[in-house]
Amino acid sequence: MDAVIPREVRLACVRVLIGQRRPSIGISRGSAVLTGMAFAALLVLPASGPTMHAPPATRTQPSTEFVRGAYGKDGSGLGFDVIAATGFNSVMTGPYKQLLDPLAAKGIKGVVWLGNWLNTPACRFERDDAKVTSLVAGIVGHPAILAYFLGDEPHVSECPNAPAQFKKRSDLVHSLDPGSTTFTVIQAYENGTTRNYRPWAGAVDILGFDVYPCKRSSVTCDFGAIDAAINAIEGAGITRYWAIVQDFQDCYYRLPTPQELRTQFDHWAKSNMAGYFVFSWNYQPADPKCVGASLGSYPDNVAELKYQNSRTFAASSTTAAQHSSPRPGAVSTNAGSDALPAALISALVLICIAAITLLFRKGLRP
Repeated sequence: MDAVIPREVRLACVRVLIGQRRPSIGISRGSAVLTGMAFAALLVLPASGPTMHAPPATRTQPSTEFVRGAYGKDGSGLGFDVIAATGFNSVMTGPYKQLLDPLAAKGIKGVVWLGNWLNTPACRFERDDAKVTSLVAGIVGHPAILAYFLGDEPHVSECPNAPAQFKKRSDLVHSLDPGSTTFTVIQAYENGTTRNYRPWAGAVDILGFDVYPCKRSSVTCDFGAIDAAINAIEGAGITRYWAIVQDFQDCYYRLPTPQELRTQFDHWAKSNMAGYFVFSWNYQPADPKCVGASLGSYPDNVAELKYQNSRTFAASSTTAAQHSSPRPGAVSTNAGSDALPAALISALVLICIAAITLLFRKGLRP
């Protein structure tokens, strides 16, 4: 408001209101008092009405767009042109500006890999705090960053302190890039335990859950495993998560058919997921005896993914409302019952300006 009405004019209105100043020009005293009252109301409006938030130096909140991501790269020059054309808005990437800049130019977000987690016997991160600090410093605040991937598939059954270690690493990343999001993926099965998700609640900002229902040993997929995972996730009090959807094959898992791919999404659609990542566009197993799959060779699967990326999921319409804070430079309104609409504020401004103009033109009568 200060930027619209000069300070001297505001003070003149208030002085008229409290009787400290009796202008020698203007309208009747009653009109001047009404003008002062209108302007006094304007002076207190910032406490209950719209407030402007100054843009911060770096990102202050995570992206609120429903995440539709894919692991891997396609065969295009940049490695994600076909992925983007299929409707994905997010990919996996590395912690380097030269990798993030092309994503930003394309309007795609990246989950930034900061190194792996080593399960037993090491039970530690592959990279130490100093290395992570150096990597994040080079990309802090980059507009293409969706989240920082702290390490993949830690096993709490082998490393009971892993959730605390991930929380500590998450805090470090937040201190380096304020407002950023941290991420890891948790397996459904590890060392005889099933869906032990509760220890991970609060360890990072967002968790991914990989549930792969289609195995080589069966002609049918176990879609009930997705339902059981959803129940365990939400039973553990985890409210922000991404589904990791199977669209790959290796020695143990087989590539889902387009219909099986659709059924996976149908089951995840019953959840409150904030998005999903499909694993993987071009996964090739380390074991040369196992044949992987490049989705470019499976156009029916790609067509199904394109359809799913156009689909509205139950949580996609509420994700922004649940996890957003005011955008830098945006107007936010307090929810109190005394908040006044913007139209009334504008009217009061115009009344005060008109009254001040008359004051200067006509002079005040005794």
